[in-house]
Amino acid sequence: MSLAESGTTQVLPADRTIGADVAMRLQVSGANGIQITAYQFHDRQPGRPNLLFAHANGFNAGCYTPFLLRLASRFNIFAYDIRGHGASERPPSETVGNYLMELLGEDLAAVTAAVQGRIDGNSDLHFASHSVGGIGLFMWLGSTGLEPFKSATMFEPPLHPAQKDRPKVYQFGRGDMYSKWAAKRRIYFDSPEDFRAECSGYLTYQTISDEMMDALVCAAIKKREDGAGYELRCLGEVESRIYERCPSSPVFETATKLHLPMLMYYGDPSLTGGSNPLKTTISKLADALPNGEARMMENQRHLMVLENPDKCAAAVFAHALSDS
Repeated sequence: MSLAESGTTQVLPADRTIGADVAMRLQVSGANGIQITAYQFHDRQPGRPNLLFAHANGFNAGCYTPFLLRLASRFNIFAYDIRGHGASERPPSETVGNYLMELLGEDLAAVTAAVQGRIDGNSDLHFASHSVGGIGLFMWLGSTGLEPFKSATMFEPPLHPAQKDRPKVYQFGRGDMYSKWAAKRRIYFDSPEDFRAECSGYLTYQTISDEMMDALVCAAIKKREDGAGYELRCLGEVESRIYERCPSSPVFETATKLHLPMLMYYGDPSLTGGSNPLKTTISKLADALPNGEARMMENQRHLMVLENPDKCAAAVFAHALSDS
């Protein structure tokens, strides 16, 4: 089962984060041979456009199941768990070098190739992402000039300023804060309800909708091999390494080379004390792109996809399918 039913949370098996009733599991060999778990939704129709989704740091594809099911009403859906997350393989160590932004791009390239092998060559392939899920696209397409996607809809990618615009001693305060927080995350839980209670204590998680929280609880933990409770699928060290690498990578410079139609949403600054550093950087990137646009997702914060899946799905439809 993929979601909670009758008040009982059914945690997904260790080898997948999206239920077998919803999607087929695919295995893809990513950068340095790391095995990436991807998903092909069963609800497929010939001739429909296709969409590949990439999730945020610390989450996995299954955490977005209700959102992806909304998208599946008009797209053939593919998604994947990024390295070290969900059911994808964790590199042999949590060193920073195993979580370079370039490797996220190479993993996305491998997943995209696998998806292209499973779709009608005449049908369009679109891309959507939340947070760090979009960084792989920036790094891969910006460095190669390839254009496999018809469009990209990105929900607050964590862009840092171009390196030339940074002071000599640069530290992106929120990234540093989240890196330290992630490294200390609790790993083991007595029950799904115990994990849910832990999540309710995170300030940033308190705006997640009920159905998306149900999906998160089902997908973000797994049963321990010794049967003694549950454990977090994405270890805090993994999440922390990604937070560490993003600020020092040339993501902004690489992203300015993209040509595909790209719509990037940023969170409503009025909900965060009137300030949102990502608004400035996302807007600068949009201005630098020939087909880029930045928009505010009104009344939503960084976890906008988990807060309001209806609104975010409508945003994807509007951009990718030119809905009015």
